[in-house]
Amino acid sequence: MKTTTIFKISLPFLLLTLAQVFHSSEEMVYRLYDWQPAGGLPKRLLLFRERLAIHGSTFALMNLFFIVLLCLLCLQVYRQKTRALELAVAAACIELLNGKSHIAVAAWSGRYLPGCVTAFLLIAFATAFLLGYFRNRGREILPESSARD
Repeated sequence: MKTTTIFKISLPFLLLTLAQVFHSSEEMVYRLYDWQPAGGLPKRLLLFRERLAIHGSTFALMNLFFIVLLCLLCLQVYRQKTRALELAVAAACIELLNGKSHIAVAAWSGRYLPGCVTAFLLIAFATAFLLGYFRNRGREILPESSARD
């Protein structure tokens, strides 16, 4: 299989990881952890009746932890490790839902939600990764000995 097939999978995942860095930065700079719907959303759409009380540093640490995991996955995705690819698919699905939820909540409330600008990047790169992964699934990209865990 051509080397370009590897990049059809690993490059979008690397770009997704970078998009998550920008996305988390936007959320931190504009204080997503302080955001409250202010009557813009019906309560049935909220997971919690009240605002989820979370300290900014806790929010930052959670985001940093997730970004570190994505960075660690990048090399393993490039190496086509089976378990890493499965985790990367799960992470891409989470990022896809994250991006869509930011845009949906912003559209519903009619105001800016921290993270909705970079949400488009999450959606684009998660979709690119998932399409590349599922189009090439089952194909042997690297020799048998290096492709398996």
